[in-house]
Amino acid sequence: MIGFVPQVAMPDGGYTMDSKFPLANAPAWVQNPSPYFALDVSFGSVAVHLPAPSPAQASGAAVTARRLGPIVVQPPGSSPIRPERTNTFVVRGTVRPADLPTLLRTLSVQAGFSGIFSDPALAFNSAADDSCADPDGTSDNVDDVASNSGLADLPTPGGHVLVAIVGDGFDKLTVTEAGSMFDSNFGMVASHAKGTPGDAEGGNWHGEMCAYDVSIGARNASITDIRISTAADGALSDALEAYGFLLNKLTEPGSALKQKYQALVVSNSWTASDNDSSLPPGTVPYFSDPTHPFTLAVKELVREGADVVFSAGNRGCSAAPGTVVIGGANSLPEVITVAAIDAGKSVLPISSQGPGKFVQDKPDVSSYGNFIGSDDRVADTGTSAAAAVTAGIIAAMRSQSGWAAWGPTSKKPADLKTALTSNADKQVFRGGAQVVLTGWAPDFGFGIARFHE
Repeated sequence: MIGFVPQVAMPDGGYTMDSKFPLANAPAWVQNPSPYFALDVSFGSVAVHLPAPSPAQASGAAVTARRLGPIVVQPPGSSPIRPERTNTFVVRGTVRPADLPTLLRTLSVQAGFSGIFSDPALAFNSAADDSCADPDGTSDNVDDVASNSGLADLPTPGGHVLVAIVGDGFDKLTVTEAGSMFDSNFGMVASHAKGTPGDAEGGNWHGEMCAYDVSIGARNASITDIRISTAADGALSDALEAYGFLLNKLTEPGSALKQKYQALVVSNSWTASDNDSSLPPGTVPYFSDPTHPFTLAVKELVREGADVVFSAGNRGCSAAPGTVVIGGANSLPEVITVAAIDAGKSVLPISSQGPGKFVQDKPDVSSYGNFIGSDDRVADTGTSAAAAVTAGIIAAMRSQSGWAAWGPTSKKPADLKTALTSNADKQVFRGGAQVVLTGWAPDFGFGIARFHE
């Protein structure tokens, strides 16, 4: 069976983005699915926003999806939907690959059907295997990372920043003992995950590592737990649910998040686990589909002012340089994608290299991904650690006066990204020799991320 998420258009007027639309009020084809797919009732529904309709769509004409089949568009004259409301939801289900063509034919004629998209499992980037060992060994510690990243003597922060770690969960003591604060009010646990935000006590090395490494730069920030997986059982739809939650927190009237914090940084140390290899020939996987609901949700969160950081991914040593292995939302131009380097400022062998699928210049920056940090015996490793360190650097930058993400003098995510890439450390090592980067490079991006006022 393969997972998928169909979009469902609901009546005019819209529902709030934090709604769980009752499946009992959904169209009949959702309530009583065809024999070709099984509906995940426990998932319920997640509110999403569709992109603005084209002139052809506005006239009521049907269009052909770039994915798996025709889309039934909203009828002309639909009432406008405010940013904090929507009339479109996704539900989740599974289908046997052999039944997918029949399912598409069945759903394409149903009222309210807006599209169907794949739902791959998530992969949390962690330690390298022995064949990808760091040639320079592990000599850095967390103090070295802080010093090399410009985080050793941070100026007094001018405001408060929230860092949302979208991942496999952590213990809140990990961040509070490192000097950051924990805010449970803006945390959540997605459908496949278990527990409550900040309660992953002592059992999840990857999540603890990411939380600790964010805290290197986010010592004056608050951190929250957006848990999309427990025991590596998450799916992309869980990440979509998490991004819908965060989007609602930014767009709801009188946003408590915006009143309490001057910026939101979203850290993602994960990728989709494969290239949707189970999909039938001729279909477009999430990896290369710019219309996937999750990809659109990431773009929308950035439009609302959030700085979104993604790991470049751990490619494995068998991937040849130049192979496109940075895809999906990790390759969006709006996000900051991070490669991993070692203590000697050389790229780790496991770190994915560009180009990206949606934009060539991926990764954007690189950061430290092989140092003694969260555990005195095991190194914090890979692009997971590098992305978390970078999220902390961004939190430190956002905490300064004049760097609020919203308000009359706001600095947009694009402004932050420009400052980060243009002020990156350009002196790196490649093949044992020092190199000064003069532009973008497929292994380092625009250089090594560091704090910039």
